[in-house]
Amino acid sequence: MSFSLFLTPSCRSLPRLGGSSISRGALQSTSFSSRSLNSQPPPPSRRLPSSSPRGDVSFVFDIDGVLKKGEIVFEGAKRALALLDANQIPYLLCTNGGGMPEQDRCKALSEELEVNILANQLVQSHTPLRHLLVSKFADSPVLVIGGKDDHCRKVALSYGLTQPYTPLDLLRSLPSLWPFRTLVPSDLPFTILPPAPDSPDAKPFSNVAFKAIVVLHDSRDWGLDASVMSELIASEGGVLGTVRKEGEQEVEVYFCNPDLVWGSDYPLARYGAGAFKSSLLTIHKESTGQEIVSTQLGKPHKTTYDFVKVMLDSHRKGMGLGRVAKAGGEGGYKNVWMVGDNPASDIQGANINGLSSLLVSTGVFRPSSGVPPAHTPTKIVSDVEEGVEWVLRKEGVIA
Repeated sequence: MSFSLFLTPSCRSLPRLGGSSISRGALQSTSFSSRSLNSQPPPPSRRLPSSSPRGDVSFVFDIDGVLKKGEIVFEGAKRALALLDANQIPYLLCTNGGGMPEQDRCKALSEELEVNILANQLVQSHTPLRHLLVSKFADSPVLVIGGKDDHCRKVALSYGLTQPYTPLDLLRSLPSLWPFRTLVPSDLPFTILPPAPDSPDAKPFSNVAFKAIVVLHDSRDWGLDASVMSELIASEGGVLGTVRKEGEQEVEVYFCNPDLVWGSDYPLARYGAGAFKSSLLTIHKESTGQEIVSTQLGKPHKTTYDFVKVMLDSHRKGMGLGRVAKAGGEGGYKNVWMVGDNPASDIQGANINGLSSLLVSTGVFRPSSGVPPAHTPTKIVSDVEEGVEWVLRKEGVIA
């Protein structure tokens, strides 16, 4: 999969907390208020003369479990990013999360972390799909799965898709589709109706042929979403209520987040989008006898890391720096540090794709469990601040 870089307007002019120009409605819709405590100002620059070129080192940060946990933003994360900005060190944020248009997430993170996160510094799980989806399905019906309310529809629309539907849209018109969920009045503003059927006797959506299903974010109703997905995957021409009698799968399927578990502000890791995928594959195989043909994105997969390199090169160019320096074999990038909390996604992905890695102890990985990480990082650190400072000292950037 090749990439042509997209750039939405930057968040460079976004004011920090206390001077925000974002509307109250925008704040509520993006739900990014933090509960960080004991806020301290970021540290002053601690740059030292160095024999290595400015910006020779770069960072790629996971978000959940590294920079924040749930709605709680780590104060050390704010200081770490401020330190990198002060020393003009390039970095990206790369998350297996999503479900929000990149520009909205960029603004939210800028507010939370008290630094300006630019559009070419953020890679969500579905960001690499942006141009692929619009090139193949711009004017076709596409089912988008996951997220709160219709946030994933907004993502699809921001990518240029013109006919994105959600499972709640289908349920509104076909209540018997999943009788264990009844829409309430507060659901209706987030749903849309399909085109009128071709005949008065035809059921809703009988004239809508879905071309693709994209799981953009975590499912909020596994039963509904799995039922609809399995039916469409086994359908004739992507039409609900039909069954394909022969031939190959006609509806393309994309999964954006492979994480089996993820770290929130709950004491133990929670099942993620990867767990939903595993259950769907099993259910579909047992009920139809068929395997689901799909495309998987997200860490640790190469497609996502290839896209990260494109974004990192773009950001470095904007800072007046050269391309990421390669070291050794194919895909190895000198002094690019992946900072993550999940050995199965962040660390495995770094190892496969030739990056150095820091494994923090503030998310999925917990040293207190006594279980070593399934994939070995370059170094295990207590938190992101400790990790960043360790690398910068190693590189002679700070004392």
